[in-house]
Amino acid sequence: MRLNSRFLLYGIFILIGILAMYFVIAVTTPTNVTFNSNTTRNYDKDGNFTVNWSSTGDPAKNFSIYIRAGGIQFAKLGNNSVTGLSFSNTTNANYSFIVEAENATGDKINASLVWMVVDTIVPSLSYNSNTETSNSAVNRDFIFVNVSASDTNNVSSNLTFFLYNGTSETLVRSNVTNYTTNTFNWTGLAEGKYIFNVTANDSATNSNSTASRTFYLDRTNPTATASCSPSTIYEEESFPCTCSGTDSLTSVTTSASSNSGSTTDTSVIGFYTYTCTVTDAVGNSGSDTATYTVLNIGGGGPAGPPKKTNSWTKITPGAATIMKDFDAEVGVKQIQIEVNNEAQNVKITVTKYDGKPAEVSVSKSGKVYQYLQINAQNLGTKLDKATVQFRVEKSWASSNGLDKDEVSVYKFDEGSSKWNKLATTYASEDDTYYYYDAELDSFSYFAIAEGATTVPETGATPEEGRNLTWLWILIALVIIAVVWWMMRKK
Repeated sequence: MRLNSRFLLYGIFILIGILAMYFVIAVTTPTNVTFNSNTTRNYDKDGNFTVNWSSTGDPAKNFSIYIRAGGIQFAKLGNNSVTGLSFSNTTNANYSFIVEAENATGDKINASLVWMVVDTIVPSLSYNSNTETSNSAVNRDFIFVNVSASDTNNVSSNLTFFLYNGTSETLVRSNVTNYTTNTFNWTGLAEGKYIFNVTANDSATNSNSTASRTFYLDRTNPTATASCSPSTIYEEESFPCTCSGTDSLTSVTTSASSNSGSTTDTSVIGFYTYTCTVTDAVGNSGSDTATYTVLNIGGGGPAGPPKKTNSWTKITPGAATIMKDFDAEVGVKQIQIEVNNEAQNVKITVTKYDGKPAEVSVSKSGKVYQYLQINAQNLGTKLDKATVQFRVEKSWASSNGLDKDEVSVYKFDEGSSKWNKLATTYASEDDTYYYYDAELDSFSYFAIAEGATTVPETGATPEEGRNLTWLWILIALVIIAVVWWMMRKK
């Protein structure tokens, strides 16, 4: 019985020792290996990557780093330090890293997976066919860009569409999209010269850009100038007229015609109108006219009223269209036209008359400097307003005893056969002319004349004017008599 107790006691001690050894071994076994923050990004174009890790439990005797590319192991590296491992490989691939910790007794544990992508290939980027071509121009307010973009390693990040002012080369807009949105449309742009390009960036910071393209938005008609100098020639003399034009954005082409049958024909006497038409790169056009007279070599020839005509293929709201460069003998310096809706194929003709036009039934009373007709075609109710600057020679005003503030513009009302005075504002003067502004909502016949007349423009006769004057005098005398009588009675 005593022997059995002794064996039992020995067994207990042996069991305690085994359990103690078990727990010591268990505690000192590596329990965990974890990756710390990497010092480089997951996507890299240089192939440089640093793996950092730490472990807990029994200090590891060594670490094994397994590197795989595309799922295939190609390297096993040893490292007895926990400070990390630097990896460098410029081969394009998707790399994964596993760290295995092993203690002195051969126990091992693996860390979870980390990865990096080495990408040295720049994205593919090109314009598609429906993108605006370089150095082209259109009549509109938007620019559309469409590109094709892709990346070999499928690590694409974004596209950036850049739009610059083509004159100052300053950035107007920039817009970022992803690769699946490969179009952009800049709208609401002012007319002018623009430059645009697109840049593709992938996650590894590889970059590629398209070539820059220059593009023009042009919504303004070019200015045409017809000139005939001298305006009077004799048969077979050199043709006196020239045609030129300007456009703020693109060059223009010119064409000219004359009602003489041939633009340069001077073989037949007569009064002719020479028309100059200019067209810009987007089809906007403008016209101007000048007149010339071919006289018989022996002298004499027909005469006609001086006139000027301008034509526009299109006039749009928001921008004033100006007609200018009138002959010196015409009492108009310029006409500024503003429309409330788009008007097409507009033609305006200004004709100067030395006397009352035959189509006007009533002469303007008082001293008249000049009669004019302003005629507009294809404008109608689309005219918002027209500001006309009239001009009067200072010598005429002086010879008629008129100051610069005593000149006005009158418009003929065909319905009532009356001349209505317009709100006329003195604007400026130079050595030769006084200039006046008048705002119109329609065109007709006009007269530039003295601003104050003795005959009312309402149609009252001089006799009616005198009768009204005597009536007021009589009323005043009656009032004076009544006051005198009341004071005497007191």
